[in-house]
Amino acid sequence: MKTKAFLLLPGTLLAGAAAPQSVYEAAPAATATATGTTSGNVGNVGTGRLLEDAGVEIPILGVRALTDKRGRFFLNDVPVGKHQVIASYTGLDPLAFTVEVTAGATATQNFELTR
Repeated sequence: MKTKAFLLLPGTLLAGAAAPQSVYEAAPAATATATGTTSGNVGNVGTGRLLEDAGVEIPILGVRALTDKRGRFFLNDVPVGKHQVIASYTGLDPLAFTVEVTAGATATQNFELTR
C-alpha cells in the first residue's frame, strides 16, 4: 500500500476540515508605560527668591530640566514609581528628594537651596 503526502499551504482547506480562524495570530498589543509628571519650584533660602535656570534632574532616567523665570520646573513622561529628584544651582548646595509618581498625575516637590 502506497501512502500519499499532502502539502497544505496557509489559506487552503482539506475537504471536510474546518476553516482555521486565523493562519497567523496577531502579536499582543504593546502596553504603554504608565507615566506622570513631576513639578515644583526651586528657591534660594538666603534671598527668599525663586531661581531661574536652576537644574532639576532625575539622574537614573537621564531626565533634566531648567527652571523658568518664575523658578518653576516640569519633568514630563516620568515612569510611575519612586524616583530621586535633585535640584542644583551654581553657588548653592544641591538638594535631593524622593518623589512618587503615579499614572496621569503630577507629583509636586519644591526645593529651597542653601549655601
